[in-house]
Amino acid sequence: MTPEQQSSSGFRLRMMICQTRRIGIATESCAPRGAEDMTQALQQELILRNLAPWVELQVGPCLGYCSRGPNMRLVGHQLYHGVTLGSLNDICSDIIAILAAQGITPSTPDLTEILPPI
Repeated sequence: MTPEQQSSSGFRLRMMICQTRRIGIATESCAPRGAEDMTQALQQELILRNLAPWVELQVGPCLGYCSRGPNMRLVGHQLYHGVTLGSLNDICSDIIAILAAQGITPSTPDLTEILPPI
């Protein structure tokens, strides 16, 4: 998506996240494999990296790779399988690269504004 194609919601990128829970096949769908936890972790990582204003997270339909879940699709760019906490850094790096190609450089937030004092 080019800057001229920014969505009406204001986001530049959309991440579709499968949270399908198949009845009777507990291990062959994304939800039992941790998709909900990965969604929350990705949302927090996007906030910490000041990427949240640019990326819409959308819980979506099955992405068709149940045995390789949790699955996320950065629409128009990349499909991620087996997403773990360890892979969120690579996902965020991809997002930063895509935004940079669009001329967008998210600033590093002042964490004192986000995190409560200790």
